[in-house]
Amino acid sequence: MTFVIDVVGPYISDIAPLGEVNRMFDYVDVTFSEAVDGQHLMVSDISVTGPYGPLCATGVEPRGGNTYRFTFNPETRSGNYQITVWPAVGDVAGNLMSEAFVGEFILPTRIALGGTSADKTITYTDGDGSLVSIKSTQAVSVLVTGQNLAEERKKGIVTVSGDGVRVIGIEVLDDSKLGAISFTVKGGNGQAELGGLTGAGIMALNGKGVRLTGDIDLTGGLGSLVVGNIANGVTIRTDGAMAKGMSITAGQIWDGVVFDIADKVTGLTAEFWAGGALRAESVGKVTIKSWMLGADIEARSGDIGSVTAAGDITGRILASGTVKTVVSKAGNIVGVVRAGMEIGTVAANRLDGAILSAGRNIKAVTIKADIIDSYILAGYDVGTDGAFGLVNTGGGDLAGSGNVGSVQAKGMFARSYIGAGVLPHAPLTNTALLGVGLPYVGSFGTIGKVQLGSIDPNAVVDFGLFATTEIKPFKIGKTLAQSDGCFRLEVLG
Repeated sequence: MTFVIDVVGPYISDIAPLGEVNRMFDYVDVTFSEAVDGQHLMVSDISVTGPYGPLCATGVEPRGGNTYRFTFNPETRSGNYQITVWPAVGDVAGNLMSEAFVGEFILPTRIALGGTSADKTITYTDGDGSLVSIKSTQAVSVLVTGQNLAEERKKGIVTVSGDGVRVIGIEVLDDSKLGAISFTVKGGNGQAELGGLTGAGIMALNGKGVRLTGDIDLTGGLGSLVVGNIANGVTIRTDGAMAKGMSITAGQIWDGVVFDIADKVTGLTAEFWAGGALRAESVGKVTIKSWMLGADIEARSGDIGSVTAAGDITGRILASGTVKTVVSKAGNIVGVVRAGMEIGTVAANRLDGAILSAGRNIKAVTIKADIIDSYILAGYDVGTDGAFGLVNTGGGDLAGSGNVGSVQAKGMFARSYIGAGVLPHAPLTNTALLGVGLPYVGSFGTIGKVQLGSIDPNAVVDFGLFATTEIKPFKIGKTLAQSDGCFRLEVLG
């Protein structure tokens, strides 16, 4: 038997906050490299010193894993603060930290605007030479950082001077009377940075020249969001609803941007959206004007009106209700279009590895070129997890019923499946529904008008059209369609 004697003390693997802090300071979270002797962890093991003297910890509590939170009385005064964790902390074997940890954070200058404040506007010149003006008709606190900051007040306008002036956040203080925050940006690079928006709800954030680099996290709603660009990984979250829902307008929305909205979103317009998600109760109109849509669009409890992109649609379009229109003007659909109820019109250059899945009917699919490795299924709902759900429409526990109105593809139809009330044998369904006999046939399902340019002549597995009730006659090119080789036309009801 081999014994390993622990003689190495713990070290700090993570600590927060560090750097610029866009909230008040009231805690430090410390994560150790290994389990420590938490019973002997004391408030005296940490110290915080700022421009107004030392701040004393008021308590310490475990946060899970090897993380502990040291609590402090709230501090909002601006300046540089130093955190020191002293090497009196030991692991469960009694080994102490070898040295103290020292880190720094910065609390920004807070400037009150709107509400009962006499000040309504802030102006400053940022590091890129842009002249920025921020006006608020609602009570907010604007968090400003920079070097050698100075403030001058005159007739409700606060002029901030200094080097590298930035707004790292705005805190909405009160939503008893809703108003708007408006940015004006002139000169320089034409953009002002906003590091985030927190607090209560607000009617509008108007920032056409704003680059949003941090999260929006509101306990209330947000009626209108207008920004220039949204940086990678930003999350926009609201917990409240507005009478008319929320509208979103942006220029470039980069990868990983997530909207988590406890409201209906009436519209979202952007030049492109690299990736992320929009999740709302219902979604009206999504328009991507210049390029691709790589994000998911999800209506948790209602419908999606229309999703239109100039380029490819690679994300998932998911609605518990109806998806009325999905259009890729000059690109391909390669993701999932899923409706718990019905799908209206879908149009694109190609369907390539796509799944169109409706709990009931699919009205029309119009494709300029090919349908490749794709599924068009009426009566079977692909859930948000990507697995097939079998919709109960009154015909039994696993009944799935729905009609496909029309499918047009001027190019090739290859390794793809159109089902109306039928879940056919196919690579995807065979693995998703283990234990369910396939093909599964529902109560009813008709495939209406179909036009295909050609079919895959080299297929090695069955593909084609499958219906419960009827497949109306159609042509492939100029030839009347019929089962041929691996291409199948089957009415199974």
